[in-house]
Amino acid sequence: MANPQLEDGYLRVATEIWEALCRLRIPGQARQVLDVVIRKTYGFNKKRDAIAISQIMKLTGLKRGYVVRARDKLLKMNLVGCSIMGTEGTLSYSFNKDYETWVAVPKKEPRSNNGPGRSQKGQKRPNMGTTIYTNNRHLTIDKDIPFDEIVEHLNRVGGRLFEIPVSESVKRFIRGRWNDGARLSDFKAVNEVKAEQWRYSEQKKYLRPSTLYNAEKWPGYLAEARDNGYKPD
Repeated sequence: MANPQLEDGYLRVATEIWEALCRLRIPGQARQVLDVVIRKTYGFNKKRDAIAISQIMKLTGLKRGYVVRARDKLLKMNLVGCSIMGTEGTLSYSFNKDYETWVAVPKKEPRSNNGPGRSQKGQKRPNMGTTIYTNNRHLTIDKDIPFDEIVEHLNRVGGRLFEIPVSESVKRFIRGRWNDGARLSDFKAVNEVKAEQWRYSEQKKYLRPSTLYNAEKWPGYLAEARDNGYKPD
């Protein structure tokens, strides 16, 4: 039988914060990852801490993909902050205690039993321009994703020579972040900020889509760009 004691360690969290968390709807896996961030920061009397994905996986029991998605959800909800530490790109996390800036997750509407691609009244869903539905699957349409413009911008600001039109391997990274909600201005912001930091250093070799648009590193790079107030033209 478990018998935890305060003498073995405890967290000091303001009651006001805890009550605000009680009022906020947080998806289960996102809440698990949030608890890890609070444990690793407040638990050690720190405002932020470098937390490896492997640490979060060990503490939550979640697989890597679920951890990354849960972390991205927390970033969108403005519950945590994420930034880059050092030249190796280690991600550092912090808990945002300003609960007035938190963004609530809307409740999901019940699914219709009318089949894929139909509304509750049996009408076809409107074409959203980026997704189609077929046989219970959704497929991304690439025509609205400016692959070439994103990479051309990286070539220009970073002094690189990536092939245009872009290859399928590069499209995969861009498509992934686009489906996560990133748009052209976000890609340009990350390109600009990292180019300023790395273009004239040994890190220039990392000015590449596989690094900049990597699922694990992207949230930190994007947060860094936004923290710097960068707004591309």
